Amino acid sequence: MDQDTIRKQVKEAQSALRKLETEMRKPAKLLKAGALDEKKAKAAAAKVSAFLKRYKALAKAQDSKDFAKWPEEVQGDVVWAEAMLSELLELEAELFAALKLAKKAKGRVGKDPGKVYTLLVKSGRGPASDAKSLPKGIGTLLKEMKKGQEIGGIDGAMISLLPAVILLWLIADTMLRFAKSRR
Repeated sequence: MDQDTIRKQVKEAQSALRKLETEMRKPAKLLKAGALDEKKAKAAAAKVSAFLKRYKALAKAQDSKDFAKWPEEVQGDVVWAEAMLSELLELEAELFAALKLAKKAKGRVGKDPGKVYTLLVKSGRGPASDAKSLPKGIGTLLKEMKKGQEIGGIDGAMISLLPAVILLWLIADTMLRFAKSRR
């Protein structure tokens, strides 16, 4: 890959990053509105995967034999892309684990909500502590679930998606941070 191609792809990635960041915040709003389902959460996760797949070649450019010959500006672009992609790849792995957990917990909410809420709070707490700020109402949901309380207006299938929603929010925060760092 030559340096002009890299510059072009980095600009495309920056633009796509900003658009995708707003998409990743939608599931939290849908959860709060009571309109989130597994399909919508998986669709958001698929968008993250598609973004990572499209731009993963940028991360490999750092291993190129010509990397040292490129101007500092191009090297900076490659280093930025590699850092962004590696952080998002880690979050993507956690996201798919959370979606797997959601599927597992979905059927159990009606049988033993207290146990399931505890499991979901534990799996959501880590990513929640990493986020700068959570979407309005999500922190309250976590507190209510921690106490084992019934959550009014939100069914068990949606509650099981809470860790995934928190991770999507964290992915959006990460995207925003990287987009701002390239202005």
